[in-house]
Amino acid sequence: MYKPKQEITVVIPVYNRKDSLQTCLEGLSIQTIRQKIRVIIVDDASSQAGIKELAESFSASYYRNRKRFGSAYCKNIGILNSDSEFILFLDSDINFLSDTTVQTMLNAIYTLPECAEVGGEALVDSNNEVKYVFGRNIDLSSGKSQCDYIPINSEIRGDAYWNYDYIPNSNCMIRRSIAINLNGFDDAYNCIGEDKDFGFRVSKLGFKNYVVRDSVVHHKFSTQGRNKKTLHKLYKTQIRFYLRYFGLRETIIMVYRYAIRILLQQDYPLNQHEHVLNDFENYYRKEVLGFNPKLISSRISGAYIRMVNVAVLVNAFGWNILHQKGLTKQGSSQVVLG
Repeated sequence: MYKPKQEITVVIPVYNRKDSLQTCLEGLSIQTIRQKIRVIIVDDASSQAGIKELAESFSASYYRNRKRFGSAYCKNIGILNSDSEFILFLDSDINFLSDTTVQTMLNAIYTLPECAEVGGEALVDSNNEVKYVFGRNIDLSSGKSQCDYIPINSEIRGDAYWNYDYIPNSNCMIRRSIAINLNGFDDAYNCIGEDKDFGFRVSKLGFKNYVVRDSVVHHKFSTQGRNKKTLHKLYKTQIRFYLRYFGLRETIIMVYRYAIRILLQQDYPLNQHEHVLNDFENYYRKEVLGFNPKLISSRISGAYIRMVNVAVLVNAFGWNILHQKGLTKQGSSQVVLG
């Protein structure tokens, strides 16, 4: 019978980003927590030298893929090689905001009702102070992720928490037994979207996912190592998600509605009141996703940008129709977990 050790396994996928990884590991090393922390670094065939040596300098276990498989595959390798009751998934480009973050997450997962996932991200201002905490919900009419931004002020206690459809895996703790029960992450999400699919399946099991005020980290969303076609991958994962859970007919309707919203410039409305939120959303869409939503004075150039994005969306739909393998299988198709 499987008997978990009394420790937490931290799984960090990485592709290049050596400097960011070092910052993440330094923040992890000063966490004040009663349990032992074991760190697993899964290197997704980085071209940058020195990542193995960096992992070893922090006494982390190091695994390297023979080629790039994506973050979902890396997380499954981490699950496979873990033997603890809890697994904490971190992105290599996060910064801890406190030395008690991990202990707060552990306390929450023990005490919150039906809690399976806990964690979350924060937006910080120029003084590196938390301004917003945000979680992720799923818009079942479009398949998109919806960010819910919660302004943090003195009236909100440090132990405040919110229930969401899923937790971003840049900072997410879960029981290993649940991750195994879900058969890990869908490897087909090789760039983005695996956390949404994973969290949705968590909720279907009857569990809940919580963002806790003092468990959040600052996710820098580094552009280093990202593919310039990230927007296309985003659309591909949205469509894959909808095909899997809602079928072809509803997916066609979703793609049609989404295309109309883009053409009418109704996609990604910006918050006009809080510059921290506005700056973050502009940065994320332009630099991370490759989608530039800013208003352009020229009608011709503006129309061209919208048409290009619709073409990317339609292309992603066509790709999914041609590559439906694994849609009926939930979780990993490449790593045998258990």
